Amino acid sequence: MNEKIKNYLFYASGIALVAAAVLYATQWEYASYLYAVASAGVALYYLTTPYRGENKRIRRLHGYMVFAGLLLVASSFFMFRKEQTWLLCLLISAALQLYVVIVRKE
Repeated sequence: MNEKIKNYLFYASGIALVAAAVLYATQWEYASYLYAVASAGVALYYLTTPYRGENKRIRRLHGYMVFAGLLLVASSFFMFRKEQTWLLCLLISAALQLYVVIVRKE
């Protein structure tokens, strides 16, 4: 897949993910479906963008991002089951992604 298209899909999935999380709080009935599609898009981006370099530190950080994407998919599962665990998975995923962004800048 073209990298430019893949990046745009990632951005769209990220925006849809935030919108679905906000809409879920308003009790919109289709928010779970939007969240599931968006979380699958983010996870798919992380899974299909492997790190091919030799730096072990960045490889470990990429592994954190893959795990964060899988946590987003798990949070959509809990969202469908109407459990509050979805929020915990979302917060852990966000914390991991924030950690990777901060550490990678150094």
